Amino acid sequence: MSISAIHDWGVRHRWVVDLGWALLAAPVFLVSAIAIDRGPTPGIWYALWGLLFALPIVFRRIRPDLAAGLAVVPHVIQLIISNEPQFGNAVVPIVLHSVAARSTLRWARVWLAVALLGAVAAAVDWSRGIPGAEAWIVRAVIFGSAAALALVGWFAGLLARAQIRSHQALRERTEALEREREQGIRLAASEERSRIAREMHDLVAHSLSVVVVQTDGAHYLVTSDADPQTRLAAAERALTVIGDTARTALNDTRRLVGVLREPGRAELEPGARLDELPDLIASVRTAGLPVELTITGEPPAANQRDEAAELAAYRIVQEALTNVLRHAGPARAEVRLSHLRNALEVEILDDGTGSTPTQAEKPAIGGNGLVGMRERVAAFDGELETGNRPEGGYRVWARIELPRRKVGRDDG
Repeated sequence: MSISAIHDWGVRHRWVVDLGWALLAAPVFLVSAIAIDRGPTPGIWYALWGLLFALPIVFRRIRPDLAAGLAVVPHVIQLIISNEPQFGNAVVPIVLHSVAARSTLRWARVWLAVALLGAVAAAVDWSRGIPGAEAWIVRAVIFGSAAALALVGWFAGLLARAQIRSHQALRERTEALEREREQGIRLAASEERSRIAREMHDLVAHSLSVVVVQTDGAHYLVTSDADPQTRLAAAERALTVIGDTARTALNDTRRLVGVLREPGRAELEPGARLDELPDLIASVRTAGLPVELTITGEPPAANQRDEAAELAAYRIVQEALTNVLRHAGPARAEVRLSHLRNALEVEILDDGTGSTPTQAEKPAIGGNGLVGMRERVAAFDGELETGNRPEGGYRVWARIELPRRKVGRDDG
């Protein structure tokens, strides 16, 4: 067993350690007490009196005030039956050290005062029989010695008290930091799960919507009365779109699953940027939804672009167009992207007739998609507005705040 392990065991079992010290001191105190047995009193009483000096050592750290009270008893008996010091008097600075270190300051002062009064009483009692001025010298020496021992023990206890409080504060601070670290880990994990859930929803919902639309269209063409060559060409185009969409979704899904499987990958890889918005519009057009894209304002320089903000804007457009594909019926859509100085604004409009969902469709429209939009916007202290248009159709508008850029020479 190492010294550190022994120390830790002793800290956890203080009363056992102090009991050991008391058992070591007891024979010394016992012999010192029996040595003054000069009268008719049976020696057993002197032995018990000597053992009373050792008893406070057992409780000095677990119950310091009790230890101080127990220490008073043998000293009062000493003043009655003896006029000379005992080895057991060494328990006074030990107990005063304990009360100063571990009791309240009020009681520590009380027990110090009791010890100093005991020093006065001992000086008077032990100097009996010494004549004249010599008695006062003896009293001064006895009181000074006893008071010095008491004060040394008491002030050493105060230093130990400060050290104990410092260690306690350090331990509490360490525990608080550990709790904060664990909470931070849990919060980061929760945020990462939410982010992955949003990405997964946006990717899968959009891709499956395109696949469903293309599949329905192909099925309609195959079963229609159109020219066989026309039907074959349309089916081939639909299958091509389905294949491309599925492969893209599969690659993105693998990327997301890799974040979950690989412990070293704590962050998602950079996602889509607004540069890819025309490709998204093209894929939606291919799926059968006419979409017009309008971009206003100048995008920031490459070294000042906020990839996270651009990804949020991209996903909002993607989710809104996905909802149009799934719920708006025959419709046209318009996407407006505005590059402002310290913000991005996106607005998605459609003139469909299916903006009011059926009871079965409501969970899909008002579920993870809308929640994901709100979470993305909230991450940038932005704004989100959604609702039916007075003239028919649906509107989604979002503003994403960007970090303020420094003004350069070209900015005026």
